[in-house]
Amino acid sequence: MTNGSIFWKSRSQSMIAKYLQHAEYITLVNASNYGYILQHLMKIIKTISNLKLRSDIVAYYEDNQSNIIMDESETPTKCENLMDIDRNVIKDSVATQEAAIVKIGTENQITDILTKPTSIAIFDKLMPYILELSDFKELIKSIND
Repeated sequence: MTNGSIFWKSRSQSMIAKYLQHAEYITLVNASNYGYILQHLMKIIKTISNLKLRSDIVAYYEDNQSNIIMDESETPTKCENLMDIDRNVIKDSVATQEAAIVKIGTENQITDILTKPTSIAIFDKLMPYILELSDFKELIKSIND
């Protein structure tokens, strides 16, 4: 687990993916686009204000093993024919060490409780991490007080 941001969309998507791997990879690319923007904003703020802000490697936690293997592999997979441009965006970020794709087990993927049916035990385990990352933490705290 990490104290970083979560990238997740709940609205209807405007694209159709042929494979689940492709859909998850598109989400990874979208997250990396936001990460790229935020990383460069941090560099600008750091330069202008002389603050000691971290603007190093952005880690993207991925539970789809195929996407991780695809990013590490030099030979294209069957699914990659649909994803050439997207694949290059991620591969370039990883190659220049601006990003890292980190394997996270499904049992620790906190966005799964927002998108998939989960057991109460998993929900209870992961919900505190979502509250810690969101603005709802203060709201819930004020309601409980």
